[in-house]
Amino acid sequence: MWPDAPSVGQDEASEATPRAAQEQQPAPSAGLIESRDRAAEDAADTAQELDGDELSRGLHAAGVSTASCSGEPLGGFDYCGPDCQCSVNEGDCDSDADCADGLACMRDTGALFGFDPEVDMCMERCTPDALGTPDFCSPECPCEFGQGDCDRDSDCAAGGTCAKNVGAAFGFAPDVDVCVDACDPILNGTFDYCSSSCLCEAGQGDCDSDSDCAPGHVCAENVGADYGFPDNMDVCEAVETPQERFSGKLLDENGRALAGATVSVNQVSAVSDEQGYFDITVDISPDSRYVLNAEKFGHVPHSSIYTGAGVTDAAITVRKAQMISLAPETTDFEDRAGTRIALSAPMQDVLVDANGEPPKGLVLAQMHTFDIVEEGMFGDMEAVTTDGNLVALLSVGAVSVDFVDLEGNEYQLRPGASAQIALEVPPEVDYSGPIPLWHYDEEQGRWVEEGEGMVQDGMAFATVYHFSAYNFDAKVERPSCIKITTTGGNIGDQFNARIEVQTPPNENQQVFRNSRIVTLDHGLNNALFNLPNNTDVKIFVPPSASEPIVPAVNSGAPWGGTGSPLPNDIDKCNGSVILPELKGTIAGIARLQDLTKHQGIIIQVLDSKDDGAEIFASGTSNDEGRYVIPDIPPRGLPYTVKISQPGYASFYFSISVQGGAVSHLACVELLAGDIAEPKDKFTQEDLDVINDKINEGTDDPNDPADYDNDGDVDLDDFQIAQDNIDKDPLELTNVQCPSGDVTKVIAGFSHTCAVMSDGGRVRCWGGSTLGQLGYGNTFSIGDDETLISSPDTSVSNAEISFAAGALHSCVLISEGTEKNVHCWGDNSNGQLGRDDKENIGATQPAATTTLKVALSLDGDSVEKVVAGAYHTCALTVNGAVYCWGDNSYGQLGCGHFDDIGDGTIPVSSLTPVPVGEAVQDITAGGFHTCVTAQDSSGVKCWGYNQFGQLGYGHAENISTPQEEVFTPIASSAAKVISISAGFYHTCVVLDTLQAKCWGAGSNGQLGRGADTTNFGDESDEQLASLAELNLGANIGDLKDSVELRAGGFHTCARVNQSIKCWGRANHGQVGYGATSDVLAPPDNFVDLDDAPVKTLALGLNHSCVVLKTGNVTCWGRSNLGQLGYGNVSNIGDDEPPASAGTIPFLD
Repeated sequence: MWPDAPSVGQDEASEATPRAAQEQQPAPSAGLIESRDRAAEDAADTAQELDGDELSRGLHAAGVSTASCSGEPLGGFDYCGPDCQCSVNEGDCDSDADCADGLACMRDTGALFGFDPEVDMCMERCTPDALGTPDFCSPECPCEFGQGDCDRDSDCAAGGTCAKNVGAAFGFAPDVDVCVDACDPILNGTFDYCSSSCLCEAGQGDCDSDSDCAPGHVCAENVGADYGFPDNMDVCEAVETPQERFSGKLLDENGRALAGATVSVNQVSAVSDEQGYFDITVDISPDSRYVLNAEKFGHVPHSSIYTGAGVTDAAITVRKAQMISLAPETTDFEDRAGTRIALSAPMQDVLVDANGEPPKGLVLAQMHTFDIVEEGMFGDMEAVTTDGNLVALLSVGAVSVDFVDLEGNEYQLRPGASAQIALEVPPEVDYSGPIPLWHYDEEQGRWVEEGEGMVQDGMAFATVYHFSAYNFDAKVERPSCIKITTTGGNIGDQFNARIEVQTPPNENQQVFRNSRIVTLDHGLNNALFNLPNNTDVKIFVPPSASEPIVPAVNSGAPWGGTGSPLPNDIDKCNGSVILPELKGTIAGIARLQDLTKHQGIIIQVLDSKDDGAEIFASGTSNDEGRYVIPDIPPRGLPYTVKISQPGYASFYFSISVQGGAVSHLACVELLAGDIAEPKDKFTQEDLDVINDKINEGTDDPNDPADYDNDGDVDLDDFQIAQDNIDKDPLELTNVQCPSGDVTKVIAGFSHTCAVMSDGGRVRCWGGSTLGQLGYGNTFSIGDDETLISSPDTSVSNAEISFAAGALHSCVLISEGTEKNVHCWGDNSNGQLGRDDKENIGATQPAATTTLKVALSLDGDSVEKVVAGAYHTCALTVNGAVYCWGDNSYGQLGCGHFDDIGDGTIPVSSLTPVPVGEAVQDITAGGFHTCVTAQDSSGVKCWGYNQFGQLGYGHAENISTPQEEVFTPIASSAAKVISISAGFYHTCVVLDTLQAKCWGAGSNGQLGRGADTTNFGDESDEQLASLAELNLGANIGDLKDSVELRAGGFHTCARVNQSIKCWGRANHGQVGYGATSDVLAPPDNFVDLDDAPVKTLALGLNHSCVVLKTGNVTCWGRSNLGQLGYGNVSNIGDDEPPASAGTIPFLD
């Protein structure tokens, strides 16, 4: 914007000019005035020397008034004329004809030259000095945005509009018209401001039609007065768009809540919460058709269709997918259903990510072959043919395939690549020959015809050029159709719909819901369908060849029973079912302290914990303390469950109840003779009163401060009150069953396992991509279900030794007179010791009869097993070491770099690692192995050494430990009592109960404070000179009072039954409620609610402890459920581990 120079008398106007406009203006142009004044002075000095004509011409040239051709002085009205044209900056003129060639008569510009403001001056046509003066803009001199004065749009540059009387906003006189952008808000309230290219929002005008307004708005006529505009102005107003609500709960195939899944309806999305709930509101669909999709990593995508209206309290089942690990060279693979995928070239050559890049390592195929009798088929079997027609489909088989790497990157076939799909056709399907192939379009919720496959000899084949959900389907012509919408009931309910068809004699007919097929004949003329609550399904009935089929539908009560006939309209595919409510159930275990029989414990389901609360249901426990309370009405608020027995302290739970589902309560032990529940919270005053009563030895049953049940206030009462001070009764601790039954835990990259006290049973949770959990599948456990429902693995008698690698697990088991090593999970480098590369535990359970590692021990026996990232080692009673698996860096210690146990070098040929002395203890890091000698005088390590983790003062890898000596750890007589290796660092505990750590230190895992450099990779860095870490233990403590474990990039120590951690904290793995690295052992301990710790284990990014009670608490990363709390939320990153409580085991 070019502003005009200020004129005489404009001071007040300039002060009123908006600040923004003033700030945009350059310095005023005073050059014309200054030159004019100087010329006048020069002319006056020489006037005496000139004659009249010369004087007149000289003053004329200097801008001094002289008589014109008409006798008027310069600046006088009509000074200029066609016969006496004025030069530049002369006036007064009336038209361009009064000015010399190339000049224009600029209106009201006299003030620029010291004349009357109304004087018109001859000036250069587009000079910026005339900005803001009347008619400055013209077609010959079009103005940019913010320039004026203009008369019409043609006076403005392309795309500009001449806005009337807006000069004040741009630093001009208020009546100046200024060129602005056609959509400039300054035009709001002017006629025809709104247009199809300049859509108006609510309260903007003038508009002519709805197309001038933004979506969701209409053009309201003659409402301008409501918005401060002229009465006859039309203004855009918002309209409320009708919406539909979709809410409900996602469940896995076992009926457990599925958290963290993305749910979308017509492309409006939300994420399911910890309880699996979602709630989405969308604009009403023009065709009343809604596509609900649900997705979560490791699960089969879900897609269902709703028509007519939204749905609330829907129960949607999302099944887990089979995860198949593909190496770069893989060309074909198949799932457990026998569906086979054959790639046109090795995986790394045909798959690319969104950026066209090939995978850099392992890729997981997320795969699911649909059983055509299951309910989870995508859509409602409505499909679009290649010519655009809608048809119904009769499926003979379908499969869903997606590819993703371990970092979550998705892959697809690159252009030009292909793959062949081959799947088995169910025997009940009578079909052969060519068959259309369809892929599923998630956005429109329909199958789209893509090509053609072939059904032959019970198999369906097709070649595809991208991966999706594929369906081999025959088109069904003129099917009869019944739509059943189940409404009412509760989340998790299942209802029956019976389809009855009059079938002609000797003729088979197929009834199918989505992909479900039921063959009816004259001997079987009805089919029963179990329908989840709040589903909207279509059941197709193909017409008979001989006569029409008229189906009838009856609604049934949940899980059986009969209902009233359902009216149906075959042509419109309509129908509805109103179904009754299902009740919920509460189940759990309660025990009585010091007793073996637990019969008769009273369980009451209350409205609240207040006195006089309504009792909704009640029951008692059996001899084992188990109880089941059925017929509880579901409701939005939780119930309070009171567990009590005369002579024992009562216990309260808060729990939600769902229809048709069982809500489990954790086991509690009622303590005999202890204080009864307080009505609010234990306070310090309560504690003082109890203490006084103990000291006085008195008991007054009328004393309101008497909390005792049995009339004997003792130290137990004081301890319970002290443990639970300031806690609500629903949060009481110290009364849970000592039922944890866990003796030890191990932790891998993303999985955790526990050994149970009764028989050494093993239970695992977390990621199972390669079978490391040992359950015979690749489903993660603990990510969306608690361990209450998790079974034991097939492994038992695992009390001796247990270890976890990156993606494999190993256990030492007593079998008769022998102790054998058994491993399962990833076997890509032979780390399972089976002399092959077959993974174990992904497709079949980790059965001990097939997993024995065939070591040749010559009468010796194994007493400990350890695991590195991809290798495994065993320590024998006689101090010998045997290692197998990955040997890329010499971590097996056998003098070469070849893997052992993968089929090339048999495990049975192993000889002891040449350590040079009898070994006392052993540990395995990411890619290195370390041992201590039986005399505990030093440490010897071998394998990967880039960060100095071997401790030899250099960074060279070592494959032959016999070439090295046992490295002295301390300059004094201190000895090593334990050793632990992390991914790239190693730690020991000395008999002084202090510690030393060396190797990689970038995250503070060495505990050396601000010095986060590596230690042990330089020649002047010897372990004897490494400063000891003070863990806070006392020299007089027992040797087992300190236990240290090295994790991925963090370290933790148990000191006198408490835990402190340091190192990387990006996932909360150090447990201090923050994600900043902890660089040294802190003074404070990890908050575990003062629970005493028995032992600990560290994974790559998570930590776990076994408490003295036998319970387990974990914290850190939980992306695959490795913490075991039934969700994927990290713990310890912004909260203490105590907030999560112990992992809910329930046997």
